[in-house]
Amino acid sequence: MIRRAVTAARGLPGVERCADLDALTTEIPPPPDELRDEVERVRDQLSKVHALDKTGRYEQAKTLAIAAAARADELGYPRLRAEALYSKGGIEE
Repeated sequence: MIRRAVTAARGLPGVERCADLDALTTEIPPPPDELRDEVERVRDQLSKVHALDKTGRYEQAKTLAIAAAARADELGYPRLRAEALYSKGGIEE
């Protein structure tokens, strides 16, 4: 992890986005009631993806990330889809 710290830091977005007050203060609605349980299941999967990645089990992490992203697409909740795609992209990188 230490070996990748500089590369990870360079990959962070610029701080300019922090000045976008509209984006920072826009409230993101929670998922609809009928999707909440399933959204939580996918978020649990994404937590497992993160843990697998950090412990070097990249193939397992990738498989689970792909499944989580597919399920997020099916559910159609944009925030979850973004979370899943971000996680999947991190694994694929």
